Amino acid sequence: NTLDKIHNVVDSVKRETGKDIDWHDIYVNRINDEKTFEIFSNGFTQNVFQFSGGDMTKFVKSLKPTCIQDIYAANALYRPATMNLGYHEDYVEMKHGRKEVEYDWGMEEITKDTYGIMCYQEQMMQAVQKIGGFSLQESDAVRKAMGKKNRELMDSYKSRFIDGAVGNGCDKFEAIKIWNDIEQGAGYGFNLSHAAAYGLESYVTAYLKAHYPTHFY
Repeated sequence: NTLDKIHNVVDSVKRETGKDIDWHDIYVNRINDEKTFEIFSNGFTQNVFQFSGGDMTKFVKSLKPTCIQDIYAANALYRPATMNLGYHEDYVEMKHGRKEVEYDWGMEEITKDTYGIMCYQEQMMQAVQKIGGFSLQESDAVRKAMGKKNRELMDSYKSRFIDGAVGNGCDKFEAIKIWNDIEQGAGYGFNLSHAAAYGLESYVTAYLKAHYPTHFY
């Protein structure tokens, strides 16, 4: 698996050069490494965890990530449901300023790192909580109901969300739109903790490839 490969590279560097690499230090103190992001941006992603597929390589070349949040988002967005909605393309266009970023009412703080797109389940839960007035525990119940496609329960949550949003100052039409986006997102929503864990493994492998290519191969 990927962790075994990382350890093998680290062991090779130690054996051949005597240099100790603390690979945890890579994603703590070397998370903005330019050479690593060039690996992604130039499409040199063969054997980089989660990014070695042909289509994924094309996507990350168009994305040209410049921060670890871009790597997280790429993991979450490059999946069938989000691709069918065109969200992966929207993210690229907005990142590079070719499309204007638009935030729904109350959503800027929640989606500021993802250009107004709800990439993660946690963002949907935040929207339910902050806009609709649900408690954190209740927002998790909404997530579970969406995942199970419990229509009767979802309808009851919908009316409550809209009433809560309107009570907080949101226009009813926009409250309905936000709810529909949340409900639609439940069909593809990726967990941020998973996206981050995958993204960090991807970053570490790309870092090792960028700085220790001989040992990497």
